[in-house]
Amino acid sequence: MYVAWPRIRRSGGEDAYVRRILVNASIDAHRRPWRREELPASELPDNPAQSSFGSEERDELVQALATLGPRQRRILVLRYWLGLTIEEVAADLQISSGTVKSQTSKALDNLRRQLTDTRFEELAEESA
Repeated sequence: MYVAWPRIRRSGGEDAYVRRILVNASIDAHRRPWRREELPASELPDNPAQSSFGSEERDELVQALATLGPRQRRILVLRYWLGLTIEEVAADLQISSGTVKSQTSKALDNLRRQLTDTRFEELAEESA
């Protein structure tokens, strides 16, 4: 706005220009609200949030996610890692909510199968 101000002032459209900036900023702030969920706190927590996974389990999960196709991986990450709703995922990926549901189901099945196969392999190695 600072750079464009002399040009805007000459044309006499200062009010419209500032109003358009405010509207655009408001729209941008509401498009992807999950990126703006940070809220200021008066006190910081004593302990950082604990992950429910150990480092080995997390690595195993990341490797299993890498075996999925790009769309299924994106859907699972948006849905469960970032905590978006089905509608938000559908809007973000520009697909229908039914597609999100079916692809989530297939991706979870593939992920379960991949993690189960890995567990069986580890158990077989331990017993040998």
